[in-house]
Amino acid sequence: MHTSNLPVAIKILSVVDDNQAIWSVNVGPEAGPGRLCGAWVNVNAADARSILDGQPVHVLDDAPVPDGVRCRIVDVEATRQRLHDEIDILVAANRSSRTPKGNRRAPLQPPAVPPIPLERTPIFGVVATEPAAVAAIFDAHYLAQLADAWSKVETLRLGRDYLRGDIPHARPFPCVARESG
Repeated sequence: MHTSNLPVAIKILSVVDDNQAIWSVNVGPEAGPGRLCGAWVNVNAADARSILDGQPVHVLDDAPVPDGVRCRIVDVEATRQRLHDEIDILVAANRSSRTPKGNRRAPLQPPAVPPIPLERTPIFGVVATEPAAVAAIFDAHYLAQLADAWSKVETLRLGRDYLRGDIPHARPFPCVARESG
């Protein structure tokens, strides 16, 4: 597995019985409330290949990736851990840094990284009847929460010149993925 500069959207693939759902989550640094940015339910095989090919894909419950699709399979647990690691690095850099007068800096208040949910429960305000869509929406909301936490990390980092290092712009979402098949 590797961490790479993936596109700003991650696709979620859910298949339950004969139902298929693909959701798209914008993980870019400034997506705002529009993180859930696309949805397809029960599309034909050609459209599914077109949507997923070359993209990072979070596959739910060992859903089969359509034949002929080359994608990067997202490891959500490893991605969440990478987010934690990046926060730890930022906090340590802040702690070891001193002000121009040599004083300790105020502690950072990093964002909370949401735990991985143990079960999929209905999302308030979402009406979906297809089982695959229900699962995809739930995981899309979780990935959106991770992306929001990353955006806050980058806001903290960019707001302090001593934490920016050599990267003066927002870094991409720290997605951990592996090549499919």
